[in-house]
Amino acid sequence: MKKILLLFVLFFTLFVSGQKAITVTEELKQSNKQIFGSLIEGSIRQIAIPNSFFSLTYNPGQRTDGYRTLANSIHESDGFFDVVFPGFDPATQKLGSIFFNTTNFTFPVVALTAQEQTDFQQQVDDNDSSSAFIQNHKVNGVIAFDRAMSLIQRRLDNAIITGPQALGLAQGLYPELEPLYKGAWRLVKDNLATVTPPVNVDLLAIFNLIKDAVDQYVADNF
Repeated sequence: MKKILLLFVLFFTLFVSGQKAITVTEELKQSNKQIFGSLIEGSIRQIAIPNSFFSLTYNPGQRTDGYRTLANSIHESDGFFDVVFPGFDPATQKLGSIFFNTTNFTFPVVALTAQEQTDFQQQVDDNDSSSAFIQNHKVNGVIAFDRAMSLIQRRLDNAIITGPQALGLAQGLYPELEPLYKGAWRLVKDNLATVTPPVNVDLLAIFNLIKDAVDQYVADNF
């Protein structure tokens, strides 16, 4: 997963490398209120070159349609410069605040704190194959638990077992099956192996169906 995140950072760097940014000035705020009017003077805005723009240097005072098709030198004279994203290792580094570096906008590479590195590693662990394995079995476990309870309810609805029998079986199996919600199938298998099977033939049939389903799942997946 860490390799995937590193590739994402590389892709992100390449993907956004064509972006521009500009430092907001009072003159820009006044001449292009729709774009900069609400922004703080001196702040930096990452922005694509607008198609319509009141240039400060090209036909000043007039709106230029097709502005983004003009030469890059005009864009730069108005303050639009490339945004350069430096490479960095997300396991130990992050990007700081954007700033202008004489010829482009870029970001400082800042070392992560010990806590940030721990948080990053936890994020990697939370998305690795082991976590995906458990998550998949949790989903299947929830389904299996609901099917077990539905089976008991169905036999009650069909008058195969009585209300007290259904309640007693559900109460007896609930704590043994509950770990299915956490994907702990092997724990449930061990739990059911220690349960004394019901004597009643109809209850025993339900118990065996549930136990056999758990045993088969564990055999197929672990």
